[in-house]
Amino acid sequence: MSLLSITNLSVAIHWFNILQGVTLCVDAGEIVAVTGESGSGKSMTALAAMQLLPKGTQARGHIMLGDQDLLALPEAELCAIRGNDIGMVFQEPMTALNPVQTIGHQVAETIRIHDKTVSRHAAARQAAETLERVGLPNDRFPLSRYPHELSGGQRQRVVIAMAIALRPRLLIADEPTTALDVTTQAQILDLLKSLARDDGMGLLMITHDLAVVADMADRIIVMRKGEIVEQGHTQALLHTMRHPYTRMLFAASTHAVALPAAPPPQPLLKVENVSRDYALPRKTLFGKPGRFRAVDNVSFTLQRGERLGLVGESGCGKSTLTRALLGLEPVQSGNITLDGAAVYSGGKPDLAVRRKMQVVFQDPFGSFNPRHRVDRLITEPFHLLPDPPKGRARSDAI
Repeated sequence: MSLLSITNLSVAIHWFNILQGVTLCVDAGEIVAVTGESGSGKSMTALAAMQLLPKGTQARGHIMLGDQDLLALPEAELCAIRGNDIGMVFQEPMTALNPVQTIGHQVAETIRIHDKTVSRHAAARQAAETLERVGLPNDRFPLSRYPHELSGGQRQRVVIAMAIALRPRLLIADEPTTALDVTTQAQILDLLKSLARDDGMGLLMITHDLAVVADMADRIIVMRKGEIVEQGHTQALLHTMRHPYTRMLFAASTHAVALPAAPPPQPLLKVENVSRDYALPRKTLFGKPGRFRAVDNVSFTLQRGERLGLVGESGCGKSTLTRALLGLEPVQSGNITLDGAAVYSGGKPDLAVRRKMQVVFQDPFGSFNPRHRVDRLITEPFHLLPDPPKGRARSDAI
């Protein structure tokens, strides 16, 4: 008997078909990767296995965890299974974590919810052991830290710790490495692989990148438009690739970029000896707070028409420097100019300069106001203009 067996699963939201006839299985100690482009139904399959589908969803078929049909269980029994028998690593750690609770409290909370007999002290000790297991030892990453004090890769490790705290039989990882640098990505993948092998848990890995799981998955399932188009053992599938969509996915994962010739030098953005410090908590009541230097004496020039990449491991200061470039944070030393005008001067950002810049943030979910429609979100920057377009001109701009 398979650990997880999904048979003829079809999911519709308000009569709009999302999944159609999905059939797959995951055995204990096996790593199964589900891959496909955005919107192919990968994450919806994972949410169906957790029974975390949105309102208005109708699901048909069978989702068996051992001998239990999850589609037939009431919510109370499902709550007992989630976290205890099935753990899930969500795609964006910052939205999966509570920003006002410490990492130790959040991992310990998972333990205490499922075992009421565990004391706070014992849960905290178990949380520290779990965090150390995922690469966050207590001497360097105390339980008292908050999510915003960690890098993206470190936050993802906290989410993994929450998911494996009770050693579940099945672990579902939904795009766990999408926003991570290649070094941290490799570390997270190695961690997930070792957890599956050491604990004998089944791992259902959701990813859009076929090349990411080529070296770790036992079997690969390829989805497109809510259906499984091809599946098989990893090496056999990668060697045959019968379906043209599978070949297209693999080609997209290994593509090389051909850049045009660089334009004539004409400075646009100049960064000169920029340093950014953060204050650390006081160690004693009247002690002087320490300082942590996140960006240290960075200088570079971006020419007009040029593309410049900031590359480095998670926590190296890329995002901190980006916020300083946008005038969202002050710097302790150095200068940042755009078209010869200072981005941050007189103790505050120059809004006229900042209007010439735009940013695509790492997490789209956190960038959008969930109460606003898409047209409102797209036209929101118009308020920065002295004479924003209205009526038909505003609609055409969308």
